[in-house]
Amino acid sequence: MPRKYCIPKFFARRGISCDQLPEHVYRRAKEIIEKLEDGAHFQSVDGKRMDFDKSKVSIPIGRRYRMFAYLQGKKVTITHLTTHENYNHLLKRRPRGGLSK
Repeated sequence: MPRKYCIPKFFARRGISCDQLPEHVYRRAKEIIEKLEDGAHFQSVDGKRMDFDKSKVSIPIGRRYRMFAYLQGKKVTITHLTTHENYNHLLKRRPRGGLSK
């Protein structure tokens, strides 16, 4: 039996806000986060800077899901893992200057 309960704890320990998502999304996001923690550049995992604030990054997890991150120098800090639909709502609700933590 798969250990589903361990995957969301991975994100909680890092302070990442997660929607309830399919297990394959958590697994893919975990792989990407581990690459970033090992020093990979955010663009190597298809991350892109936000047009409205270059210190914020969107990283796709397939076609339907996204992670939000902040750049602090060369360090990438992931804050959200969400559906693409919620991603669009977050962008519409953002205060001046971009998506808030």
